Amino acid sequence: MSIAQPTPRHEVLLVDDDPGDRVLIAEAWRTHRLPARLHTALDGTDALAFLHRQPPHEYAPRPDLILLDLNMPGLDGRAVLAAIKTDPQLCAIPVVVLTTSADPGDVTASYTAHANAYITKPADLTGLSRVVRGIYRFFGETARIPAPSPAAEHGGDDDMPPRPDDPGDAPSTQPGRLLLWQPFTAATVPALRHTLTARLAAAGLTGDAAFDFVVAVHELVTNAIRHGGGHGRLELSLQERTLICSISDHGSGANGLPAGPPPTDRPGGRGLHLARQLTGALLIDQRGEGVTATVTVELPATV
Repeated sequence: MSIAQPTPRHEVLLVDDDPGDRVLIAEAWRTHRLPARLHTALDGTDALAFLHRQPPHEYAPRPDLILLDLNMPGLDGRAVLAAIKTDPQLCAIPVVVLTTSADPGDVTASYTAHANAYITKPADLTGLSRVVRGIYRFFGETARIPAPSPAAEHGGDDDMPPRPDDPGDAPSTQPGRLLLWQPFTAATVPALRHTLTARLAAAGLTGDAAFDFVVAVHELVTNAIRHGGGHGRLELSLQERTLICSISDHGSGANGLPAGPPPTDRPGGRGLHLARQLTGALLIDQRGEGVTATVTVELPATV
């Protein structure tokens, strides 16, 4: 049974390299129907790219709250915390250190670096779910959090690339939990493919099934760039156990899209046919502003 989600009031960034913990925290978020959109960064470098709106996060929202793991490879949580709290545009964002470490030295160092709270992750799912709920209840509903300055809110508009005139200027609220919302152009396709693969893995889709799904989505993205105005938007969500990926563009219409295998005597149509073959289903929705292609895949029963 699906759980209806409330309209998001806040943006929350979870920074954690452990895919299992990311999935458990996201599931707790959904189960408690917390009125905030949860974004994920896969490590410290990805987190800073998100916060500074660098590829592949050029259009990321400014988070109202950050949940930060400490022990991550490469740029760890300690370095990320220091970077946030010494940046005039980011330092006011509340940061909750959420980590497996119970080391008193880590606790002291985190508060010295101006973390707003330090919580050791419970080992059991029930405890983790209760902690996640408590964090949001306090920071999202009880405490007053600072409103961003105009410069911080817009990330310094002079430094941002022009945003494509994409169908829908903000993430849509299609059924389920939003995992990824990303505008794309030809130049950002490699980064988008990497991000999509990581989001699928975090949701529990790996191996051949993930590879086939990424290839199918790549074909749809390529089709959008070639025939839909040179840019578009990818949206990935999870509804119960079904991953739903929609690619929207500014194409002129769906009249020429093949219903079956493309003719061998002329080019075109093979990417859409491949997407259909790899996923078992391809839905094309023609609207006034363009075309949206949607493919789905079921999570394995073991997830």
